[in-house]
Amino acid sequence: MQLPSYVPLRRRLQARRRLYAWLRSAGIPERVLYDQLRLHPIPMNFLPEREVIATVAGAGGEVLRAVADQRAGPHITSRTYYVSRSKD
Repeated sequence: MQLPSYVPLRRRLQARRRLYAWLRSAGIPERVLYDQLRLHPIPMNFLPEREVIATVAGAGGEVLRAVADQRAGPHITSRTYYVSRSKD
């Protein structure tokens, strides 16, 4: 699975997503906002690596490997996790 592990404060404010919601409520078509203005309505959340490991362990699993990646974008720290059931 892949998850962002840290989002800088500036990105956590999600100004572009908020602008998208405001303009949609004003009646601007979503295709205009998405295609022409490049505004995206998807919220971005993150979970630090240590919390992912604890959550997986609490559910009876084990993180075999965590690999840094750029899948969430160049300004967001992200990891791909390889997980299995615990061997216990």
